[in-house]
Parts: sequence; C-alpha cells; structure tokens
Amino acid sequence: MNAKGAALAVLLTCLIGGCEKVDLDADSQEKNGNNSQEQVVPISYGLGTQESPLLASQVLQGDGLSSSQYWVIGYVVGSTYQNMNNATFEAETTNVRNILLSMDYNCEDTKNCIPVELPTVGTQKALSLYHNNHLFRQCVMVLGQYGRYFNRNGIRNVQTGYWLPNFDLSNIKIAPTEWQEQNMSY
Repeated sequence: MNAKGAALAVLLTCLIGGCEKVDLDADSQEKNGNNSQEQVVPISYGLGTQESPLLASQVLQGDGLSSSQYWVIGYVVGSTYQNMNNATFEAETTNVRNILLSMDYNCEDTKNCIPVELPTVGTQKALSLYHNNHLFRQCVMVLGQYGRYFNRNGIRNVQTGYWLPNFDLSNIKIAPTEWQEQNMSY
C-alpha cells in the first residue's frame, strides 16, 4: 500500500470507528478563551508530534528522548497502584491516577507497558479506565512529559489527550526522514 492509500485507510478507520474527543478542563479553557485540543489522526509515528506521535514502545526504550513534552500513542491495557508490581490488566479498576499503554492491545505484562500519569481531575475523568472502562484496550493519544514514573520510562504530567476507538496502530508507519542532498563529483 502506498502512502496515499495508508493515509486514506487511517482516515477511513477514524471516520468509521470514530474519534472520541475529550474535554479535559472546560472551565479553564473558557476562562482562557482556548478551544479544546484539535483531534488529529496520526498517519505516521516517531516524531513526538500530534501528527506523528511516539509509540508506547519508543517511550519504553527511551533512546534519545529528553524530558520534553511529546505526543504518545498506544493501547490502554491497564492501570496500577503505587508501583508496577500492583498492575491490573482489567477494565474495572479503582485507579484514576494513571493508565498503562502498550503496543499490544492484549498485553498483560508490565515489561511491555509504559505508565502514564494523569495528574488532574480533568485528565483522570477523560482518560482513566475508572471513568472510561468501556474504552479498555482501545487506542489513546496523550501529550505529556517523558520521564521516570514507577521506576521506569513513562509519561508524566499529561496535559491533554483523546481516545481513538477502534484505531489500529498497524495503520501508521514510521515518519519519513528528510532527504539529504549529497554533493557527488565524478
């Protein structure tokens, strides 16, 4: 499938499956005059932008990442309490302060997950399994800061995010690198 076909497939997946927009903090947005975060369906991965988010597996590896903010995408497969040894891979949970993301929607191994901190009531209501158990094992995109969380690479201080129900991560490909011109003399 060529790039145009892949982009069309992603667009159709979102239109058919629907993107679920979440309003993380309507009160502060109204006070500041800001609109909700625009939803973008990614067509590539690897840059940490909304159009080309990092994969949960890239955050897990952490190669070359700084403590900057990144967009990250993955399947919500569980949550945990106090440490990764207490992880639960179930839709029903009482944990609201975090979610676990993986590249495999059937994941039940903490070694293949990244913890994602949900620091505010708005992010917890919008993204936690406690409030969204009907979206268990569905795809989500979050904007947060890369760092250590529960003694492993994860995402902290999530500021915004949205669900991509029925989205298949295999539909997105690595972002193309820019062409570099080489001066070749014969």
